[in-house]
Amino acid sequence: MIKSTSVEKALKIIKCFNEKNKDLSLNDLNLKLGISKPTLYRLCYILTKEGFLSKNREMNTYRLGVNMFEIANSYINTSNFVNSIDNILEELSKEFGETVTIYKLEGFYRKCIMRFETEYALRYAVQVGERLPLDKGAAGKTILTFFEVEARHKYYEFIGIDKIEQEKFEEVLKNIKNDGYYVSYGERDKFLASAAVPLFGNDMKIFGALGVSGPIQRFSEKLDKEKISNLIKYGYILNNLVKHF
Repeated sequence: MIKSTSVEKALKIIKCFNEKNKDLSLNDLNLKLGISKPTLYRLCYILTKEGFLSKNREMNTYRLGVNMFEIANSYINTSNFVNSIDNILEELSKEFGETVTIYKLEGFYRKCIMRFETEYALRYAVQVGERLPLDKGAAGKTILTFFEVEARHKYYEFIGIDKIEQEKFEEVLKNIKNDGYYVSYGERDKFLASAAVPLFGNDMKIFGALGVSGPIQRFSEKLDKEKISNLIKYGYILNNLVKHF
């Protein structure tokens, strides 16, 4: 049996920290990794000394240190993560045979920040930088679903809908949240259909949406459970990339 080296153990410690586990004690690390507390203490001491961890002495917990963020920034600045997103959009577009778009929440609108168009002459066309409403279309309603309640009500005031319409909206948004995606037909344009999943940024706040759009008849013929599952899968992958925008 090959024993783990100190370097391997130190890397395993660093990998324990994530969005859900920002602060961990030696006991937490011991339960997660099965490494003895004396060894954990020694390794955490070294990682803290080198700036890869920082210690909260009052709570007796650790979190990632400033050197980890410097490394992350170096990676972002030198890696081609935008090309990675382009590749994902291209893959998804080929699978659906339709235009794929990433929208970012901007105030009470969604702004197209990236797209990959289908080769069909008849296709959904949206320009990068174009702003669209949140109350119409799959991407818009998907983003609106993950607003805080107070922010949603402010949006309802912004678009001027009454209580009855608000209740109808809330029912639709509730279903979107339960399903994790939304498909719309002819909401913003009577000839277009679209499907979308949410994208989340830092602290799991809504960033925007990943959407696929095309002519209703062609879109309806191609849409099935497998394609929806893949759309959700690509949404999860993109969540790790859009945080850098």
